[in-house]
Parts: sequence; C-alpha cells; structure tokens
Amino acid sequence: MKEEIYHIGIEIHESMPDLFLEKVVEDLKVDGLKLKVHQRPELGLTASMEWIIPTAIAAYVFKSYFDGFLKEAGKDHYTILRNWLKKFADNGRLIKVQTIYASESTSKQSTNNTQSKSVSLFLQTKNDKLIKLLFDNDLGKEDWDTAINQLLDFAIDNYEKYPNDNLTKELQQSDLSTSHNVYAIIDKESKKIIFYSDKDLLSMQNQTLKA
Repeated sequence: MKEEIYHIGIEIHESMPDLFLEKVVEDLKVDGLKLKVHQRPELGLTASMEWIIPTAIAAYVFKSYFDGFLKEAGKDHYTILRNWLKKFADNGRLIKVQTIYASESTSKQSTNNTQSKSVSLFLQTKNDKLIKLLFDNDLGKEDWDTAINQLLDFAIDNYEKYPNDNLTKELQQSDLSTSHNVYAIIDKESKKIIFYSDKDLLSMQNQTLKA
C-alpha cells in the first residue's frame, strides 16, 4: 500500500483544546494541500540535551510541499505559508511549558538556555536533511519573523538551485554536511540564523555547564 504524502505537518500536545487546533490551521487550508496533524501524548522525564526535547507545538514543511504542491499552487501560497508560520510561532509564545528533569540530571541543567520549549519549526531540504529552527525567548516577534523569512528564503533557493544553493554551501561546514538533523539558532547580536549539528550544540552546552 502506497504511503500517503503530506505537504505540511503539525505536531501538537494532545491536551491542547480542539478549538486551538482549528484556529491554528484555518488560515493554511486550501484545495490540494495535504495537512497531517499528530497529537503527541505527554512526555516523561526529559533528556539533558534540551534542543532535542519536542516543543509543545511544531510545524513541519516537507519536501513534497516545495517539490510538488508549490509548483502546482504557485508562489501565492508561498506567501500564505510565510504569514501562517509567523502567526503559528507567535501563537506558540502564549503556551507556557515547564520542563521536568530526571533527578540525576538536575545538577547538569543549563540555566542559560533561552530557546523556546513551546514552539519550533522543521523544514526538509532537497537532499532530505531536517532543519529545526529554534526560537529564542529573549528575542521579540520581529526577530522571530525575520528568522522565518531567512529560513524560507534558504529553502526556496535550495529547491531551485540545489546543489549550488546557499543553504547547501552553509551546510558543507563542520559536521553539517554529514548530519541528517540540523539546528538553526537565531544569533542574538546579528539576528541571523546560524546552523549547528548535534555535536556543535553538545559542545556549546558542555562549555556553558563548565562556566
């Protein structure tokens, strides 16, 4: 049996009210767009690598959106997607999340981690890498919107010019060329997104804990 292809995915905690989910998707739905919603059960104790912890809500833009749906729907829907993602992220600010750690890891918690545990954005690249955009709680809506614009601009360039696109060039650095999972973090000074691998972030976290 052929697996159904989806263009956009939404992951949301199962405790979220149905009305919230309805409000989240109402501006996105158009004819031909295949939307997958996954309601995730409550998590147990979390790992020490906080950037891996699933956020309360997350949006996924799959390869099939850029390679299939967008070619048929045209760039008009790309504008709809861009605006929807900004609204989705802003709605995530309203969600309050408390992280519970295993007792043996409490002494290793980073008090300097300001990345949101409420909302995140995932984007699949032309060569199937999965980029997770993290949103910094110390930054404002305008900075979050700018980061979304940057990532989507990278994505369009990636699908139109791969392998000679700017995103592929960025990901050729360090461990990123061989890493399936890539993390995009907004630099607090420049407000530009910077890409990291698991290894990069683990090293940064260890340095913070030693400080």
